[in-house]
Amino acid sequence: MAGLSLCLLVAVGVVTWVVVDDEPYVAPTPPADTGGGPSPALATETLRSFERAVRGGDEGAARALAPAGDGATARRLAGIVANARTAHVEGFTLRYVDAEGAYADGAWHAAVDATWRFAGFDRSPAHAEVLVALRDDGDRVALTGFGGGDRVSPLWLSGPLRVRRTARTLVLVDGTAADARRYALLATAAVPVVRRVLPDWRGGLVIEVPRSERALDRVLDDDPGTYGQIAAVTTSDDGQLTPQAPVHVFVNRDVYGGLKSTGAQVVMSHEATHVAMGAFVSAMPLWILEGFADYVALHEVDLPISTTASPAARPPRCAQRRNPTCFMRTSLTSANESAPIRLRQWQRPPARVKRLRQRFRRVANVHPATTRGSTTVVPPSAEARGGGRLGGMTFDWISFTTDYGVDDGFVASCKGVIARIAPTVRIIDVTHNVPPQDVRRGAAVLAQCAPYLPPAVHLAVVDPGVGTARRGLAVVARNGVLVGPDNGLLLPAADALGGAEAAYELADRSYWLPRVSATFHGRDVFAPVVAHLASGVPAEKLGPQLDVGALVRQPAPETHLDANRLETEVISVDRFGNVQLAATATDLTTAGLESPTRIRLRMDMVTVELTLGSTFNDVPTGALLAYVDSAGLVAVAVNGGSAAGRLRIHPRTPGPLESAT
Repeated sequence: MAGLSLCLLVAVGVVTWVVVDDEPYVAPTPPADTGGGPSPALATETLRSFERAVRGGDEGAARALAPAGDGATARRLAGIVANARTAHVEGFTLRYVDAEGAYADGAWHAAVDATWRFAGFDRSPAHAEVLVALRDDGDRVALTGFGGGDRVSPLWLSGPLRVRRTARTLVLVDGTAADARRYALLATAAVPVVRRVLPDWRGGLVIEVPRSERALDRVLDDDPGTYGQIAAVTTSDDGQLTPQAPVHVFVNRDVYGGLKSTGAQVVMSHEATHVAMGAFVSAMPLWILEGFADYVALHEVDLPISTTASPAARPPRCAQRRNPTCFMRTSLTSANESAPIRLRQWQRPPARVKRLRQRFRRVANVHPATTRGSTTVVPPSAEARGGGRLGGMTFDWISFTTDYGVDDGFVASCKGVIARIAPTVRIIDVTHNVPPQDVRRGAAVLAQCAPYLPPAVHLAVVDPGVGTARRGLAVVARNGVLVGPDNGLLLPAADALGGAEAAYELADRSYWLPRVSATFHGRDVFAPVVAHLASGVPAEKLGPQLDVGALVRQPAPETHLDANRLETEVISVDRFGNVQLAATATDLTTAGLESPTRIRLRMDMVTVELTLGSTFNDVPTGALLAYVDSAGLVAVAVNGGSAAGRLRIHPRTPGPLESAT
């Protein structure tokens, strides 16, 4: 078996907030009156305390405002504070207005004026009257939740969310980490699509994703079924119809979730165009707003016009030229065909006219899913056309992994090339201390780290074959793009980022530096390529597509299991001297080796005894310990010392380790 090398499998995804309740919060219906009455003074004190908890990021203070013994409510309130901290909520205030509904068994509701702003995205604060659920709790009033009634129910006040924030996008999702990653990538890709047509737009994009269509109705205070065939809607965060109102995109997951990658991206770019144009309060006719948004979202999509045009209109000939006027004319035809429906809405009783007008202003900026019967029709996915799903999107970040060290100017030269091509892109240095030419170690370090980075182009250079016939690659993974040599360095990280979906040889020299050294492809080939990718150049433009299955992979480390016996390989030694093995926690369980227990460790002719535990303090200072590390792999350490030094292991030591009872 091979010597010390590294091939890590790590959990994909980053969670910078905690979700403790999967069920969405629904404000309880006010109970029937049984006597007693609300206490506005105590309620005001509670609201001020929660306001301070949100402003200070104090989850403990928020938990203390829940009714005694109500753990679910305590976690929900703490989750709201976490939302505010991660989303950078500013200017949060709560002002008691009046009690509302009945009072029974100490439970009641209050109308409360709330203000808030997502810093960096909302130019003006949102202002809404929200319903707050309260409960008498001894000599105080406890807080039990926000939202419900006939008012907007702000998503961030509903309970713990998944929040993703970049310089240009803010995404709030009531769902899983995978959901959050998907919507964050779509939002990130939509911004440059819009800015290529509207370069003066400098605003950000806020995406809010309630758990379901029903939850969307509650958030926007709309009747059930309002968004039944609508994938997304652009409207104000607080229900106000003023030019100053913060405008966000709200996603109907029940419809949007059925779209494939290209269709989902088109919808997101369409809605981002509405945000950039100020369409929410625009006096322009609907057909112009919708047609122009279609043009922006579709003008770079390589699909036939019969697919991209509105199904209600026959595509005009000039649409083949992707002329925005043609998209507008197509939308005008669709708008005219649906006009009788709109006119009938205005003929309803006068008492509902104001509310219908408000709803029309909201629905004026929606993107309906194209349907044929009950089947959603979406454009073919990028994968079906042979391209990666991230092809053509821009990135705010580049990660950089090498064996260059920091004693010379190699790293600075590469960063300089990137900065000259993409001056606004930021670089995260993963490490430049990979042991020289140790491809397996470099691959493992990047694979272990990449899932914890923001969406990025990942540049990795550990390249013993530089200047030979080995190929340069761009590998498009589900959650990122990787660039480097075809020597096995990139594929473990691609696996950790959701799997390689496409690969391209770096053959088009127009994306390289004019002069290319035979020994410094990191500077002359890979650095300019990642800068161009981060700036929006699609990966397929770099060169011919390659078979992902034919790319070079490093041999996988081996692990063999028997009863009470586990034979595996040493794959890494970190700077603390901890020795990482190829075996996983599952392998230990399968072999019948479970913590806490004493085991024997054999290497060649050396045998030592150690404890199988979970933390370094499970053994005395200076004692050996086997444990499962942060990558989910079995490792050997010395509490307060170096296991590699004790066992005479270093990154070049050959030979397997055997662990047995």
